[in-house]
Amino acid sequence: MKTELNNMVREYAEYLNAVGEFITDEQTLNKLIAFDIIKMLSAELELEQIEEAQKTIKPMRTNLTKAFAELRKNGYFARQNFLCCQSCGWAALSEEEAKNAVFYHNQDHQDFKKGSDLYLAWAGDGDFIAETLIKFGMHIDWDGTPNTRIAVRYYTIF
Repeated sequence: MKTELNNMVREYAEYLNAVGEFITDEQTLNKLIAFDIIKMLSAELELEQIEEAQKTIKPMRTNLTKAFAELRKNGYFARQNFLCCQSCGWAALSEEEAKNAVFYHNQDHQDFKKGSDLYLAWAGDGDFIAETLIKFGMHIDWDGTPNTRIAVRYYTIF
């Protein structure tokens, strides 16, 4: 990763040499340099966060898969990475399936891969869903109301 950063700095220095002759105001040039350095460091940190997230995903997904299987055994429509978004997910369910359903969609999945909690869309008995998730080692955040998605905490590792 440091090699990538060094390459970025070298490329940026070449860019500044090429552009520098067009920027005559030193303060403007310094602001550009500072802004670009911040962008490079942010990219470096984001890469580290993504790598750390990828280490966490597999064990959690395994336990989450077990929890979803248990929910299916109990009559729930339970799917992971189901369609693109929550609106499309709900629209794809039959009226009967929508009565007892738990899913997260691709947008949730992409956020989770970057280190966010995983938010579950659900209908049915929220307490039963929460208890099932906890039974399989998930740490959740949910206020107990039917209008709030259940968050599976990102740091859950078993």
